[in-house]
Amino acid sequence: MSHRVTGPSNYYNRKLIRDLRKTKRRIWKKISKKLSSPRKNRIEANLYRINKKTKVNDVIVVPGKVLGVGDIDHKLTIACLDCSKAAQKKN
Repeated sequence: MSHRVTGPSNYYNRKLIRDLRKTKRRIWKKISKKLSSPRKNRIEANLYRINKKTKVNDVIVVPGKVLGVGDIDHKLTIACLDCSKAAQKKN
């Protein structure tokens, strides 16, 4: 019987999940749980949705992928696990 690795196979993603889980803050533990979930259950956020829900100089965390549908018309900081090429070009 072989052992199957569940969760992300990327070393840096696994390390991030472990480090976030060790923190005392509940928000980082919740983000760690979201990141360790299967890929189909991760969050995918479009730029227009991020633009609609944020204000100038906000800092947001997306425990998943940022997609390039829409535009952002104000300055903000986004921390995400992955970002599409279209979203990177629009920055």
